[in-house]
Parts: sequence; structure tokens; C-alpha cells
Amino acid sequence: MKTKNKLVLITMLLFLSQVLFAQESIESQKKNQSDFPCPVETPYYLNPPDGTNNAPIRDVILDWVNGAGTIYVELWFGIAANVLKVYDGPAISSYSLLLLNYDTTYEWFIVCKNDTCGMQSNTNSFLTIEKATGYFSEPFTDFGNWTIVGPVGTANWSIVNSNFSGGNAPELRMTWTPSFVGESKIRSSVVPLSDNSYTSYWFKLFFDWYANPSGVVTFGVTYDGGLTSDIIYSLVDPTGNVGPTIVSGYFNTPSTGSHNAQIEITFDGYSFNIDNIYWDDIWINQCLACGPPDAPTNLTSQVIFNPNPQVQLNWQDNSWDENGFRLFRKKGYPGSPTNYILVGVTPGNFTQVVDSTVLPESTYTYKVTSFNLYGENTSNTSTITVSVPVGIEEITNEKLPQEFALHQNYPNPFNPSTKIKYTIPASSLNPFSKGEGTFVTLKVYDILGNEVATLVNEAQAPGVYEVEFDVSSSFRLVPAGRSPDGLVRNLTSGIYFYQIKADSYIETKKMILLK
Repeated sequence: MKTKNKLVLITMLLFLSQVLFAQESIESQKKNQSDFPCPVETPYYLNPPDGTNNAPIRDVILDWVNGAGTIYVELWFGIAANVLKVYDGPAISSYSLLLLNYDTTYEWFIVCKNDTCGMQSNTNSFLTIEKATGYFSEPFTDFGNWTIVGPVGTANWSIVNSNFSGGNAPELRMTWTPSFVGESKIRSSVVPLSDNSYTSYWFKLFFDWYANPSGVVTFGVTYDGGLTSDIIYSLVDPTGNVGPTIVSGYFNTPSTGSHNAQIEITFDGYSFNIDNIYWDDIWINQCLACGPPDAPTNLTSQVIFNPNPQVQLNWQDNSWDENGFRLFRKKGYPGSPTNYILVGVTPGNFTQVVDSTVLPESTYTYKVTSFNLYGENTSNTSTITVSVPVGIEEITNEKLPQEFALHQNYPNPFNPSTKIKYTIPASSLNPFSKGEGTFVTLKVYDILGNEVATLVNEAQAPGVYEVEFDVSSSFRLVPAGRSPDGLVRNLTSGIYFYQIKADSYIETKKMILLK
């Protein structure tokens, strides 16, 4: 018995030692893991910005920039102090919200993560608009708010228990039978809108097409009982089904008489050429403090050298409620046939930016728009010719390159800037291109294939070109297209790729940012 008891005791001691060893191993693993920071970087540039007021209750889109290394994203959103997880899946960078409450503070944050860890953004909040006097909501449970205007087609309108337009049953329907030629309309009761105010509208629509010409559908407002109408949306002779879709936008009420406003829905045409048209969930609202920001003014431009030629833009900020400014540029003078392209976006309250993507001996015209959730307004234009700095040799026809080439950047590795040289051959100049040359794009990508910067995005004549990629300045203007605000920021050490596309020529090279 004594020997047996000793064996039992030894067995128990061995078991306890194994348990203790396992616990120590787990603690050691936890400690080792804590010694290494999460490779995923924190998300940034959450929009709407923190503290936004008078946000609309519909069509709000949350967007942000994911941190480097992000594979998955969590989105947490809700009324203040009651934030819940509403998305958890593959990485996204925007999320559309459904109908929100009036005069309510919402909070949200993002978690960027991989398979083992994650990084959380700051918590942002925004306040929705107050419910204004000029408010109208119609779910079409009955015709209580509407009058059918004849004499043609008065039997074609009905409330039906369906949801073809995308809402919940019931909904409004106009059917083809009995067939008629002409105009049929329904008009709402009076919606007391405020004078000279920015007004938003929103409704759901499905157009069930049958034959051409299919007729004209309009959504408008009258301020004089139907004598005249302001059309704010029209669908003209569609050649197939339209929707189900959500139609939304804004209009300004007149300086007088807005308190007599009535909404009008109209079909004009041969009803036999449609099957049915469905509407639902009409929503009209005014926010007396909401509207697009005032346009920037006094836009000026000047050439600076740093050391290559750049264009410095300055303007006057005339509003307090812009989300930011979009900068547009075109080659040539204001009346030239070339199109404006978006070259960058700045945050709000900025009045100066430098365009480092211009070329010597080129003429550019600029304009700047201020924007927010409710629209945008545009500045005057400013035209400037970029001169050649002293010491740069002008390339003659005899010296023009005869083939495309993309050279290795230098220095490489680099921090914070590097130069990229490429050539456009003389044979690429199309005589029918009105002298605009070859359209060239030069872009930078991270190792995951995400676009980091667009360095060139325009037609170029034959020649040897050199552009600089600089990540040292938080607000250096570079062409937009790879982040919500068009700015290079928070680039980490690592491998990046730059790729040129010109005609059928495509080439990619690798470079290393080493901080």
C-alpha cells in the first residue's frame, strides 16, 4: 500500500508540474506577443469630421482611410453612449447609413485589423439637423395628402399593396390602363416651406417600360396652385426599365410665396407605352442652416522653384462650413477645349496649396471649389505659364528621345523624396491630337496594390521628364484619386511600386521608402 501511495503521489506531482509549465508557457507567449506592436496602422481621416453639426438624416456616408496592413474592418456606430458593431468583414472604406433621427448625436469609430490584432480610430460624433417647419413625408398609405388632377387619366392612379419601387408596401402606382395621350398629375396638399431656403428632396421610383416613346415623368413643385411649376427632376423617354432607385437632390425656394408650396408628380405621353410607374417614401425637408458653402474668391497663382518649377495657389476662404476645397486644373487658357481634371483636395480652412506636378513651358488654368454635404461653389479662374528655371537645358527636336523609357528612381532607398525620370519618344506625337501629345499616367502603389499617389495624369509632348515624389510634407498637393482628401500622409517604410502608362507602353519599377 505504501508503494502504491507513493506512485499516486508522484503521478499527481508530475501532472501539477505539467500544468504549471503549460501556464508559464502561455504567459511567456503573451509576454512575447506584447513585445511586438500590432503591424496594422490606425485608421484616419474619418468623415464626417468629429463635431459636425446639421448633418442630414438621409444619405449620410461614413468614409475613412484604412491604416496600412488592414485586412478586415469593424465599424461601430450608434446614438451616443449606445454604439454597436454594424459591420465586421473584409476591408471597406465607406458605409452608407439609412434614415437617421432628427436632432440626435451619433458616434462611430473604425477598427482596422488583420488575423491577430487590430487598431481603433478615435471616436467621431455628429449632430443631425433639427426638424424644420418645411417638412413633408409621404409613405403613400392613402391619398389623404393628394389630389388627382384631370381630366385625362384620373382613373390611372391608385395605392397598391406592393413594393416595386424599393420601399415597404403600400406604394403609389400609375398604370397604363385606361390608355390616354396627354398629361396626368397628382398634387399634394400645401407644404409650408420657408422663402429663399435650401430644400432637400428624396423619393423611391420604379419605371416599368413597355415601348417607345415611353413618355416623360417629372417631380416638381408649384407655389401658385398649379399655374406654374418648377421641375426639379425629370425622366425623359427611357428606353428600358428604370430602378428601383432612390432619387435625391436639393432646390432653392423662391424669395416669396414658398409657404404655398405643393408637390406635383406628372406623367406626360402615351400611357399605352408603359406598364406601370411606382413611387414611394417622398421626403421633403428644409434645414435653414444648411446649404453649400460660399465660393472662394481672389484665386491667384505664381510660379515658385523648389528647385523645380511649381505653382503656388492662394485664395480667400469666405465660408465657415466647408468640408474642404477641390482644386481643378486644365492645360491652356480658360477658353481652350481641354477639360479640367481634379488634381487635389485640401481640408477646410485652407487658403494656400502648392501644385508640384506641373511641367516647364506649359500654360495652366486653375479653379477651386468649396464643398460640403449640401453642394459646392466655384471660385474665379487663374491662368499661369510655368517658366523654365535657369540651368535647365531646352530639348531641341534633334535631341528628342526615340523610344519610351522609365528609369530607376534616385536616390533609392529614399527618405523623404526621390526623383523619377522617363522619356516620351518623338514618334508618339499624334499629328491629329492638336498638339496635345501622348496621354501619360505615372502612379505610385503600395505593396498591396493600393494607389498612393498620381504624379502625372495628362497629355505630354515628346521629351525627357522628371518628377519628384515627396512624402515629407503633410499637405503637399498631389493629384487626387487614392485617398478621400488627395493628400499623401502617414506613409510607412517599405516597398512601393511606380508605374507609367503611355499609349500601349506600360512599365513598373520598385522603390524603397526607408524612414
